[in-house]
Formats: sequence, C-alpha cells, structure tokens
Amino acid sequence: MTLRQKTLLMAGLAVSIFSLTLVFFANAILLDSFSLVERKEAEDNVSRAVNAVNAEIDSLGAFLADWTVWDDSYQFAAAPDSEFVRKNLTVATFGTQRIDLMVILDSSNRLIYGTVYDSMAKAFLPISGEMMNLFQPASPLLRQAASGGAVRGLVLAPESPLLLAARPILDSEEQQPMRGVMIV
Repeated sequence: MTLRQKTLLMAGLAVSIFSLTLVFFANAILLDSFSLVERKEAEDNVSRAVNAVNAEIDSLGAFLADWTVWDDSYQFAAAPDSEFVRKNLTVATFGTQRIDLMVILDSSNRLIYGTVYDSMAKAFLPISGEMMNLFQPASPLLRQAASGGAVRGLVLAPESPLLLAARPILDSEEQQPMRGVMIV
C-alpha cells in the first residue's frame, strides 16, 4: 500500500468517525429537544382539556346556584306539581343550559322529578335504574349536598362518565330548612 492510499484511508476513516460522532450527537440533541417539545405540548393539551371540563362543571354549578335558591323550586320540592314542570323544565331549558340529566329529590331523598334529555331527539327519557343507583341516600354525592354543601365533579356512571353538580334546595333568602336536593 502506498503512502497516498494510506493517507486517503486514514482521512476517509477520520471523516467517517467524525460524521458518525456528529450524527450521534445531533440525533441525541434533536431527539431530546423534540421530546421536550412533545411533552410540553401534551401537558398544554391536558391543561386545556381540564380547563374545558372545569368550565362545564362551573356552568352546571352556576345553573344550580340560581335554581336551588328559587322560591318556585323550594315550593316544588314541598308540593310537586305538573305546572312547575310544564313551565320550567322544558326542552328549551335543557337545550340552552346543555343539561342532559336532572334529578330533584325531596328532603327524604325520594325522587320528585327525574329525567334524561336526549339533545339529538329533543326528547325526555326516563332515568335508568342503574343511573338511579347514583342517587341513593348513602351516596357521597347526596350526603355532601344534603349537609348544605354544593357538589360538583366527574362521576363514572354505568352508561358513561357524567359531569354532575348537586345542591340543596333552599328558599330565596336561604332562611328556611332545606327541602331537597337538585342534581344536574
């Protein structure tokens, strides 16, 4: 082998080693950077999803804050009548408030009113027996609401996860005893 061949071989080997080292380090640096970007983007997406869910839960809570300290609701909980249902629990109410479920229980946790709203069919459906199990007196949801506290959150129902809010039904002045619980 001549000196020229040896020199070319050594130069080629040096360039190959340098290139492989450069590719290895560039790959490690870029993959690390992309991994950080992907992780940050995933965290941002999860944060946006959590904020959207919290906004929906807050919306349900705001609806209940209005309806559960309303004298008409307070009267309905004491003496249920079809006129209250006809005037207030309409397709428009459920549609504009984006409510899919409403349950009104009296102070003994007996069902006064309960329905599921199908927004596609714009129709009311009965609540399934499995769903009603969520509203049993021993339920943490009812215990908290019955003790005077508002409850809001995500519940794993038999059919699907639900965003729920529950509050005690009080008079407008919040002076009289609780007459039940409303859940949406």
